[in-house]
Amino acid sequence: MRNNKKIYAVIYTAAMLLLTFLPSNASGLEDVVLSGKKGGLPNGEAWRSSSLAGTANLILYVDPDKKKDAEALVQKIDSLNYDKNTFKVIYILNTAATVIPNFLIRGLLKKKAEKSPSITYILDEKKTLVKKWNLHDDEINVLLIAADGTIVEKHHGKMSKEYLKQFMQKTENLINKGDVK
Repeated sequence: MRNNKKIYAVIYTAAMLLLTFLPSNASGLEDVVLSGKKGGLPNGEAWRSSSLAGTANLILYVDPDKKKDAEALVQKIDSLNYDKNTFKVIYILNTAATVIPNFLIRGLLKKKAEKSPSITYILDEKKTLVKKWNLHDDEINVLLIAADGTIVEKHHGKMSKEYLKQFMQKTENLINKGDVK
């Protein structure tokens, strides 16, 4: 009888550890809401990662001090003729990674959002996504996500020209055919 209790205790402990460390959804990205002092949309509204469901997504999570390193990718993606209903570009600024005041960044993003309505701009003011999605701080993080929530590609740091070419091919396949190889 005593051995049974030990076995049950081990099984229970293993199950609890497994549940603790598994992601909250199949994509590996925990559901997150950025609002108030945590950040959100430039107009002050909340942003929910659940809004990514049902479409393919390119997420750029960027330290504002390194945003120029992401410009080439943003321009290449913007030049593609993609259906905004099936593919979304999400540009998230990690404002806690810079000394630039959040109110200045928010004001600049409001203007950018008006000029580029095809890109959703978001502020992460407390490094929430660094912690929740296991992203690299003080870096550029790029995630390409299929409509079913599967992470197709995850990269951090500046992209070499060769890698950028490969990444763009995967992105174009995802946009045009819905498959990635």
